[in-house]
This record gives sequence, C-alpha cells and structure tokens, in this order.
Amino acid sequence: MAAPDVPITQNPNEKWMIVTARQNRRRGKPISQLHHTTDALIRGGSAGPWTPIDTEMDPERESNLLQKMRSSLKRVEASKFYLDLLQQLQSPSPIREGLDKIRKASDDADLTMVVYGIGSIESDGPPRLQLSLAILLADRIGIGRTEIFDPVLSSTECRVIEALGCAVLSFNDCGRRAVHGPTLFFMPHCEAGLYDGLLEANWRPPRLNRMAVLGNSFRAYAAHASLVGRPTWGRPVPYLMEAERLVSEVEVGTGGDEGVFFRAFQDTSWHFFDLDLDMDLPHL
Repeated sequence: MAAPDVPITQNPNEKWMIVTARQNRRRGKPISQLHHTTDALIRGGSAGPWTPIDTEMDPERESNLLQKMRSSLKRVEASKFYLDLLQQLQSPSPIREGLDKIRKASDDADLTMVVYGIGSIESDGPPRLQLSLAILLADRIGIGRTEIFDPVLSSTECRVIEALGCAVLSFNDCGRRAVHGPTLFFMPHCEAGLYDGLLEANWRPPRLNRMAVLGNSFRAYAAHASLVGRPTWGRPVPYLMEAERLVSEVEVGTGGDEGVFFRAFQDTSWHFFDLDLDMDLPHL
C-alpha cells in the first residue's frame, strides 16, 4: 500500500524536505514506508549554511526537555534492548571487528559519529530514544566527536543536544558527507534516498572502508525491491542497491519490545565494508 499523501514544507535555508504529518510505525510496515516520523530527508539542491528556523530562547522549555532526555537515557540504559546490544559489542564479534577495521583503515584515528535525521526530540519519544542510544554508544565505543544534523531541530533542541555533549552542525551537507577519517553514520529511519546520496559521495573503496552505517537494513531495502520489481520510495537508489551486495550486515534486535523501542529501532542494522583498495566499483 502506498504511503498516504502528507503536506510537505521546505525551509528555504536548507535543502532537505520536511514531512509535517506523522505516520505510525507498526509491526509489518514495509521498508518502503519506514522513515523517521519528522523527516523525509529527500536530497535536493546545494549544500550551505544552516540555522534553526526559530530563534526563541526559553530556559524553562530547555530545562524540561533536558529532563526528558535524561529520563530517556536512563530508560535506554536499563532496557533489554540496550543490554542485548552491548552483548553484540563484546569482542570478538562482527560489530567490534567492523569498528576496529574502520579505525585501522584510517591509521587508528579518532572515530567520529555523524547522526542524520534524528527528528524532533521535543515532540516525539522515539527520537529521544534514538539520540539516547547515540550518546550511550559514543561513550561505550570511544567516539571522539558526535555531530547531529536534522533541519527540523529547533533552537531549544539544539541547545539541549549541545548540553548533552554533542555538536549540532551549522552546515547542511545534504547527507553527503565525504569520509576522510573513521566515521560511524547513525541514520535512524532515514529515507532510502539519503543513504543513496551518502554512498554516492563515498563511492570508492578507501572511503567506504573507513565508514560504517547504523540505520535501516540494506538487506530489507533490496528484498523489498526484489519483491515488488521496482523500488517504491520515489527515486532510483542505485548506490544503495549495489552496496547491499558489498556490505557485511548485522541486525540489531528490539529486545522483544513491541512498543516504543520497536518504533524507534525496527529494521535497524550495522553495515560494514571491507573492500580491496584496487576494486573497481561499478559506475552508476
């Protein structure tokens, strides 16, 4: 079934489209419709400086949101979902080995986490859980710097995110960050086009080997495309389809939770590349 029509607005200061209506994510929702409740993240236009649309400063609002985030951090840290994820991170494991490889591909430089499409942490619970996971993972796996970008973020949300030790990017790269050092991209429920643009920007073995993607399952995208005969997410995604054949994918479970953790982390996987440096990737 096609996703329902929803009104779309665009901030003239940025190049990502913003879906203003919310869609529920339930068991069985196809990968073609699985994206963040606050963003479609459809790539277009050119990169450029970005600032939040609003400039309002409200200390009480910030304090309330910070308290919500602290509660969310405790909730994630105590959850079966997170405890299961920590088991996946134990060495030796495919995830630990994958993270070690991207560090070695960059001479063991500090690992950076880039978070795209987190959505509004003030208006919805799953984005708070997703940001909480990013913060906890950063501490657990030794992230040197965590950078956040989503055009829906308000000034209040930006200040709270910074208070939690993350950096909010002031430049919209349209999700096409060129990788030069070891980088973990955390992209919870972003659209297929955003993954495709990121892969296109790094479509050479040395760059792909320096990055990992924690986000929607590439395997599920490919299975959906195979099932329906052609993708139904609005635009071709050739790099995503080709990358599915090249990555090692490790599924992240939802801890058996059918509620908010399922909504926040359904169909999430780790993706790692380990390519020969002289490999000729197809021109797409």
